[in-house]
Amino acid sequence: MRGQMITKEDSDTARALVVDDEPSMRSVLRHLLELEGWSVEEAEDGQTALELSQARPPDLILTDLEMPGMDGEELARRLRQEARLDGIPLVAISRRSPRPEAVELFDGILNKPVRRHDLEPWLTDAGGQADT
Repeated sequence: MRGQMITKEDSDTARALVVDDEPSMRSVLRHLLELEGWSVEEAEDGQTALELSQARPPDLILTDLEMPGMDGEELARRLRQEARLDGIPLVAISRRSPRPEAVELFDGILNKPVRRHDLEPWLTDAGGQADT
């Protein structure tokens, strides 16, 4: 797995992209992130997530692994191929682990169901400074 720390300027609001084909899971993650002061965009599949990331790179991407069409592992491969997107922390969220050869594409792996404390290592406070 890769390791990244998120830091932002004080005036910026950290932005997360939540990628999951289950609307209820996107809603839960949105709620948890917004409680921490993040703004959130949602995508229901990998292709939409890739397009959103290219148009306006987020500060953090949380992606399901199992989705129709482009799955989370393929999304990770494509994000890592683009220099301006490669540094975005990418966390897999799933009921299963990524295949061993794909683990290095992700900065972290969380099991569903995700709880607030599971996200803490990936979040900054509402003021934009990394938690210490």
